Order: sequence, then C-alpha cells, then structure tokens
Amino acid sequence: MSMGDNLYEIAELLLHGDLSSVSLLAKELPQPPVTTIKFPVIRKSNSTTGAKIVKPPSLVPRQKIAIYKRDGFICRYSPERFKLLHPGALRALSLLLPKEIPTELSSHNIPAKYATNSPIWFDVWPAVDHFLPKAGGGSNVEDNLVCCSWWRNDSKKDTLFEDTGWKLGDRGNLSEWDGLTGWFKKMIEIKPNLMQDVMIKNWMYF
Repeated sequence: MSMGDNLYEIAELLLHGDLSSVSLLAKELPQPPVTTIKFPVIRKSNSTTGAKIVKPPSLVPRQKIAIYKRDGFICRYSPERFKLLHPGALRALSLLLPKEIPTELSSHNIPAKYATNSPIWFDVWPAVDHFLPKAGGGSNVEDNLVCCSWWRNDSKKDTLFEDTGWKLGDRGNLSEWDGLTGWFKKMIEIKPNLMQDVMIKNWMYF
C-alpha cells in the first residue's frame, strides 16, 4: 500500500469522526527517507547560439492544480506511479494531525525544505516539473509541464530528462485517484476554520 493509500484511509476516518482509529493508523505511518539524486549539470541546448535564456515566470497555484488534475495526481517520473495529494488536502491533514504529520512553512507558505517537516510531505507533495528545464530554455507550455513528486522534482532540478535515466509515465486517471481533492472540499465545508490557514487559502482550487 502506498503512502497515498494510507493517507486516504486516515482522511476517510477523519471525515466520519472515527478519531480512535485515526490515532492508531497515524502512529503506524511509515516515515520514508528524504533523499535526492545528484545528476550532471544541464547541457545547455542553445549554447551554440549564444542566446540569453529568459526563464518563464513561476507557476501560481491555480496553474499547478490544473497540471496535477490533468496528470491524475500521479508521479509520472516514478516507475511505481506514486499517488500524490492535493496540497490543500495535505495541509489540512497536517493541521488536523499536527503530531503525526508536522509541517513548518517557508516564507512562501509552502513546506520548508526539510526543516522539521514530516518526511511524509515530500513523499506525496506534488510538484510541476519542466520537462525541458527552464535553465535550458524550457517554457510554461502545457506539454512541457509534468506532475511528479517533490523529491523527484528536487532531484532533477535543471537536469535534462535524458540524463536522468528515468522514463516518463502516462498520465493518471482523475476518476480513479483525485489526490483527496474531493475530501479536501468536504472537509472545508465541515471545518470552515481551516480556511484561516494561509497555505490552505492559497490552494483553494478544486
């Protein structure tokens, strides 16, 4: 069972108020190691032209959610096709279970890199990767954007995909796995005080 599946069970129990079962399951959550892979420095694809690379602007949450949904909240870089969570859902779980899934936010209101955060964050936190890196001239066109896990994105950075040795998987099916998007929407309705959290406000896209 993947971490996403484990968190789905906990989320459903929370939704139905079964706190005793939640406590038992949450204590048994595995703590995956947070590791990154070192790849070669990017080979600049336009180095022969001497043209200055103008990087595209950073994606905003609304744009990221569109890519997560398009790819079915699946890490397309991992052969296991790990299930990822809607950032708002993961933050809500952390607020409801602060001891089991602790998190520390950065000044950008996203999980601070490593810090005191639970390793769970980096196993199921989704990221949008530029297949052709921005440092190599990659743009924000939809076909250049890929949903993957945080640690795969952090490992790849500006590396050309062909230098990683990875394979690009197919898109997932949103009807089979929605990253707890539906659960997040229901939990916001049940506990509207969650919307006072800055990070949840930033990710109020369904």
